[in-house]
Amino acid sequence: MVHRVGVLKAPLTPEVSTVLDMDDAQFRLRVLRDAGRQQGRDDVLCHPLVLHRWQDQLEVLRKQLAPDPQNQSHRTLVPLPRAAAQRSRPDNAARRRLFASLVQRTQENGRLKQTLFNSMTIAERCDPEHEALMQFVQPTYDELARRHSRVFRLIREMTAPHETRYGRFISCDPKERRRLRKEIIDRLRQHQDAEGARH
Repeated sequence: MVHRVGVLKAPLTPEVSTVLDMDDAQFRLRVLRDAGRQQGRDDVLCHPLVLHRWQDQLEVLRKQLAPDPQNQSHRTLVPLPRAAAQRSRPDNAARRRLFASLVQRTQENGRLKQTLFNSMTIAERCDPEHEALMQFVQPTYDELARRHSRVFRLIREMTAPHETRYGRFISCDPKERRRLRKEIIDRLRQHQDAEGARH
């Protein structure tokens, strides 16, 4: 449920706490069991605090199952030619079915995260305090850009190739965003060191 100012009100049940405390191997096994079920879903995996970890472990499992002569990609299931499908061994067919299920769960994970993000954004913008907050924040951004114009230009140069439009990134992948953030911070540190050396 969405709460005011875009904050999610999601109960932290004992079962959710148990899953959050699992190590990667235990959590991955739970993800695998969920993917192996044709009917029903593991609702705990859909909890907002679990979604990112679920995504990460789905990717680990896809990479473990996908690389074989017929399916090099770990993102999609490549259809087998009819003759190859007829010759496929039962264990390989079961592996492909499980991989297809992991791909499906990955798509569900992405839709859930997008729905949560959209709901939070709508709730935030509907909040009466949002407009007043924006009126305060925007001049602050403008002043920072004016005072630190060289740093601002550096950040813009690095982010521009990754945007569909100003402030909107092409990739929603958290790992890709973390990588870009690290690159920017490293460049800013180099810039700061260079400025310090001049003085």
